[in-house]
Amino acid sequence: MLALPYHACFSYIFTLGDCLSVYILGFLHNETTGFRIWMMKEYGVKESWTEVIGSESLPEEYELSLLTPLCILENGKVLMVKIDNYQSLVLYSPKEQIFRDVIRTQNKWKLDTAIYRETLVSPVTSRIADI
Repeated sequence: MLALPYHACFSYIFTLGDCLSVYILGFLHNETTGFRIWMMKEYGVKESWTEVIGSESLPEEYELSLLTPLCILENGKVLMVKIDNYQSLVLYSPKEQIFRDVIRTQNKWKLDTAIYRETLVSPVTSRIADI
């Protein structure tokens, strides 16, 4: 069993770079109060859990929304999906603690996302004839 940073209700498990990460939403009286993103820098070592980004509170329009992180950009901002009556891509700036809608769907359309990482390393490790 993998050790977690502390006892909490984890909303989402994902990878940041090559590290296992967890996203935690805080709740108080049925309202979202903030969030944390933790990263395990050394797999399997409980002491390597590091809080990467956190917010003590959310703007009122985000309190009843489901926020799911997609990635942390090179500039430190977090790209997230926000789900409520509509779905949107949201950019969170930890320095300024500001959320900004990047794209918002209309008429409750579903928003699908995928993270793409460009690489010169081929995922194929054998000859084509062996596939």
